[in-house]
Amino acid sequence: MPNVLGLAALALTLVLSTGSQAVAVFDDASLIAEVRSGWQEAMNARDLFGMLDWYAPGAVVLPAEAAPRLGAEQIADWHGRWLFHANVYYAFETRSLSVDGRWALEEWEAEITLTPRGDGKMAIGGDPLQFRQSGFRVYRKDRIGRWRIDREVWSDDLPAVRELQRF
Repeated sequence: MPNVLGLAALALTLVLSTGSQAVAVFDDASLIAEVRSGWQEAMNARDLFGMLDWYAPGAVVLPAEAAPRLGAEQIADWHGRWLFHANVYYAFETRSLSVDGRWALEEWEAEITLTPRGDGKMAIGGDPLQFRQSGFRVYRKDRIGRWRIDREVWSDDLPAVRELQRF
């Protein structure tokens, strides 16, 4: 019996002494950063379905000066237009992030480079357009601990270019 207690004490000492080194634990801010990064990578790769995976079921997107997009189908339609007509490159910067239990609010800015591709009927071509967006995302943690984008709203500083009106 003394050997069993000695081994148990040694195991407990090892676990307590290694603490956070024994198990990688990510805080919520890191997990939310992974969502933001995953969304950005999918969008920059023109991977519509990969980008949609980062939205929560029933998510709502409110684009600048446009009607709300409710759910995956409408969000896919909105973002799909950008991905069809242009190569889009997003570079996000978080301004603030507040986490409260299962919810988080992020204020962000993005530098966007848009290179028009044309629609098959008319090639737009030309130099890449650069503009900024700023907005907010509300993230929600599901029952198994995954963070997803639940609500998103932004405003644009779009250049006054006629071709952008087609999107």
